[in-house]
Amino acid sequence: MDDAAATKMEALYRHPEDYQELLSRLREQGRLENYEVEMLRRDGTPIFVVANITARFDGGGSLQEI
Repeated sequence: MDDAAATKMEALYRHPEDYQELLSRLREQGRLENYEVEMLRRDGTPIFVVANITARFDGGGSLQEI
């Protein structure tokens, strides 16, 4: 569990710009369904993920919860 808490979200994405795209789309839409992205396993091997994601942002637009 400590490893997960210490890991930056960007590090989990094969292409770091995909994380910024995810945040941008969440700000616009609030929720993503069947969102497909290539991520990295703990050992660094790539894996394709399909997820349903809901986010909460504060009044300043900072991510509070995903």
